[in-house]
Amino acid sequence: MSRPFTEKLADWRWWGEQGLHILAGGAFAIGVAKWLPFWASWGLSTLIGLGREVWQNWGDEDNDYLDMGADLLFWSLGAALMSLVF
Repeated sequence: MSRPFTEKLADWRWWGEQGLHILAGGAFAIGVAKWLPFWASWGLSTLIGLGREVWQNWGDEDNDYLDMGADLLFWSLGAALMSLVF
C-alpha cells in the first residue's frame, strides 16, 4: 500500500525526486524549444512526462494518483521554465 501523501511531503528524498522531475521536464523542453514556440515545447514535454508517469506507475502499488499528479506538475513546471528561457 502507498504511503500517505502527507508523509511523502515530509520526506526529503521525495523532494529530491521532484527536483529531478523539474530537471527532466526542462531538459526535454530545451531539446525542442529551438524549433517550436513556447506552448508547443511546454506541451510536448508535458505529454512526454505524462507518458513516462503512466509507464512508471502502471501496476505500481507504491505510487498513487496524487503522487503521479505531483510528479507531472513538477515536470511541467520545469518544462514551462525552460520553454520561456530558450
